[in-house]
Order: sequence, then C-alpha cells, then structure tokens
Amino acid sequence: MENVESTSSVTPETSADSADTQGTEENETQGQATAPKTKEAKPKASKSEELTEEEYEEIALGQVKGKVPKTVAKAIKDYERGIQNKFREVADVKKQAQEFQKFAKENPREFMKQLGIDPYEFAEATLAEKIEMMEMTPEQKELRELKSWKEQQEKAEKEAREAAEKKKQEEEYETESKKFNETFVKAWESSGLPPHRYFGQLMAATMLSSQKRGEDLQPDQAALKVKEAFLSTVGEIVSQLDPEGIRSLIGDKKLKELRDAEVRRVTEKTAPTANSSGRPEQGSATKPRNTPKKPMSEKEFRQWIESHKQ
Repeated sequence: MENVESTSSVTPETSADSADTQGTEENETQGQATAPKTKEAKPKASKSEELTEEEYEEIALGQVKGKVPKTVAKAIKDYERGIQNKFREVADVKKQAQEFQKFAKENPREFMKQLGIDPYEFAEATLAEKIEMMEMTPEQKELRELKSWKEQQEKAEKEAREAAEKKKQEEEYETESKKFNETFVKAWESSGLPPHRYFGQLMAATMLSSQKRGEDLQPDQAALKVKEAFLSTVGEIVSQLDPEGIRSLIGDKKLKELRDAEVRRVTEKTAPTANSSGRPEQGSATKPRNTPKKPMSEKEFRQWIESHKQ
C-alpha cells in the first residue's frame, strides 16, 4: 500500500511541469498543422540587392547623402564636374571684363593706345566738337542733329538692304544647290552606274577637274565619262582573269543572273516564226500571195508545144 501511495502521489511542481510540457507539445502540433496555410513566398532579390557592398559608393547631393551604384555615382560626378567647369568659365570671363573696365577707367590713355587710338588726337577732336557746339546757334544745332539723324537712318537702311541681299543670295544658292543635287542624282541614276557613293565622288571630281580647266561639264556628261572609264578599267581587269577568277570577282549570284539574261537574249533572238512542220503559220506575214499568171506569148506557146512532143 505504501508503494502504491508513493508512486501515485503528485506534487504541485510536477503537475505544473507536465502541464507546460503538454501545452508546448500541443502548440507545436498546432503549428505544424497550420504551417502550410501561413507560408509566404520569399520575395525575389532586386537587381540592386544583388550588388555587393563594394559596388556601391556614398555620394552627397546637396544635403542629401546616400549610397548608389558606382556607375551612377560616376555619372553624377561627371555631370557635377561639367557644371562646375561652366561656372568657372563664366566667372573667369566676368572677372576679365571687370578688370578690363577697371583698367579703362584708371588708365584711359593706355587703354586708347591698346585700341589703336591716339589719346591726344581724340582729346583735341572732342574739345573742338564741344567748342563748335557752344558757338552754334539753335538753328545750326538743330540742323546738325538732323544731319546726324539722317546719317544714322541711311546707315540703318544700308545695313537692312545688305542683310536682305545676303538673305536673297542665300535663298538663291539654296535653290540652285537643291536643283543641282536633283539633276546630279537624276544623271547618276539614269547613267546605270551602281548606287555607291564612290561613283558619286568620281562624278563630282570629274566635274571639278573640268571646271578648273575652264570647261562646263554637266552631270550627265560627267556620269558618262565615269561610266566609260569604269567599264574600260573593269573590262581590262576581267580580261586578265581566268574563269575561276571571274567567278570569284562577280560572285555566284551575279553569275547566275548573267547566264539567265544571256539565255533570254539568245532565245528571243532565235525564236522561230514557223510552226513545227516548217510551214508558215496561217495568217502570218510570210504567207505567199496568189498573183495572177501572165499569159504566154506565141513564141513561148510554140516552145511549150515542141517540148511536149518530145
């Protein structure tokens, strides 16, 4: 009985431990049962996450700092360097202008000498003009101002005419250039020369050479000269090649086209005009016409009689 009681007795501590163990086992069992329902797909790493730490570089844009790929960092630095160079150039030009203006104010004589102006002659002319203006009457001053205004107007009109004439010449040149280009291309295409820029350059060089000799060679004439020279040169080269060399020169594709063209030419040239029996076809131009027989003369009739008697 004592043994039974000792083995069946349970203390508060052992009951608590067993309860905790049971609860843990139940939780694990429930977790395993519900795991498939709560499983989430792991997000794929982006391209930037695949870069290593060494492939990043820390940069600062104003007050903002951060790490970016080295290629991006290099592009940003090059852009900033270009802007800084532009600002530096503008600052240098501004500084030079300020120094130039300061030098002109502090050393007017030296400044005029550098501009090629005699400071004494300039001062004398300025003083004489001032004295002349002081001695003039109001009418003379008005006339002088009117004359100056007229000169300015004439100068402005002259510049406007020159600008208009220059624009007209540019438009005419553009029109003639366009017309010449169209004529040049048309002559090139109609000549049968290959559409390779080499032949266009040859045509232009031929026209330029003739122009230097004082000749007025037109594009169609230049194309003809280039074609004749080209065919002559190519013919001389081909004549010195064996059949295999010719095949290598023109290629199998062009060789086949050449054979087909030659077959068509010979076929069309020797096409028969009669049917298979060798007789002219009905309705053809070779059908003989029925002409009336000429009556025999008396002499011919006697000869015909004598021949039949024999």
